[in-house]
Amino acid sequence: MCKKYQYLYLKEKINHRYTDNEYSNLNTEYWDSLGTGLSDETLKLSEIDQLQKENRAMHLRLWLNKINKKYNYIGENNAA
Repeated sequence: MCKKYQYLYLKEKINHRYTDNEYSNLNTEYWDSLGTGLSDETLKLSEIDQLQKENRAMHLRLWLNKINKKYNYIGENNAA
């Protein structure tokens, strides 16, 4: 039973990482739209950082899905 809760904890952590990344992206777009003078370099670095975070979250989700398929921690109907 402990493994199930570890699985659910990791799932929530990944979802939080994804949400935090989306918020960061919206924040960058907001400051850019205000005309604060964000340089192209800053915007490109932000875009690269966002892509890296999205890829990491995607790989972690795939990994969790493989674990769930193997051990069926959350059941077939509740799979994310």
